[in-house]
Amino acid sequence: MFFALLILVRLLHLKGGMLMENLKNVLVIDDEYYVCKSVQKILASEEIKTEISTSGNDGLSKARARSFDLAIVDVQMPEINGFEVVRSLRKLRPEMPVIITSGFNTPQIKEQATLSGAGDFIPKPFTPDEVLDVVARVFASPLEICAMEEPEPALPAPAARRYGPARPRNMKKAVAYICPIPLDYADDIISADEQKQKITKYALRNKLEIVAFYEDEIQSEDTLGQPAIQAIFDSDNDAGVFLCERIWCLSRKRNLLRPFLEAIDLEGIKLETATTMMDCVSQYARHWHKNKDVPLIGSPEAPDYGAQGASAECAFTSEC
Repeated sequence: MFFALLILVRLLHLKGGMLMENLKNVLVIDDEYYVCKSVQKILASEEIKTEISTSGNDGLSKARARSFDLAIVDVQMPEINGFEVVRSLRKLRPEMPVIITSGFNTPQIKEQATLSGAGDFIPKPFTPDEVLDVVARVFASPLEICAMEEPEPALPAPAARRYGPARPRNMKKAVAYICPIPLDYADDIISADEQKQKITKYALRNKLEIVAFYEDEIQSEDTLGQPAIQAIFDSDNDAGVFLCERIWCLSRKRNLLRPFLEAIDLEGIKLETATTMMDCVSQYARHWHKNKDVPLIGSPEAPDYGAQGASAECAFTSEC
């Protein structure tokens, strides 16, 4: 009992005023000033001092001038990209941990981050908790890390039914999904008829054939448990697109949306929305499929990662 209480006390100390007796200094390098200020505000809530740089070269100059306990580095920056900055930091301050951030949450980016010497990764757009969780792991002791680790989540039910590569699908065919969407800023909902009209117009504009409409009567945080969602996974059609009016019909919380995105990935289905929203969950969903199969940075055919990456503009919104 005493040992368990000791772990709990140390974790509370880590996540809530964890560094008051031993203030940490963090260097944030990102060419977007707003992102730097967002991270600074997030870390200030835990009594962590933050120095910001809006270019890789300036960040390296600051790292040469003084020592930091941690560096948080964006991938896409002018003059010198984040991976080059990380490699230089590893030579300059080999003992200093480094975290990479990027608007492209792909296996290629994560692999390149590891190869450059970064110890962790934060996807953009991020939430305050996501930043604090990663930073907490960096500053935690081995005992605290073991206590913080959660068991691997079970494979989503639809995805657990199938093993091996996804079956071929027709990317010109879509299944359309409708669910009541309550609006927080008005005593109203986006009706099924309104959603259907927008979905139909989007499909016509993008030359998509809608093979079926699926509708749930109520909205639920258990997205994969929704009857209409289960019916889509159980259907035998070869549609390659899951089409909804906006991402809010599925979830407004990224951690609840992720299992659904993983499940449709395993089925070879791509998510599309008829209405473009700029909140962080909607951006997260759009970037989920983007550039998943592109080459690693540094190869001749690699794209310019992050040029249009999502910012941290919604870092403090309740929608995350």
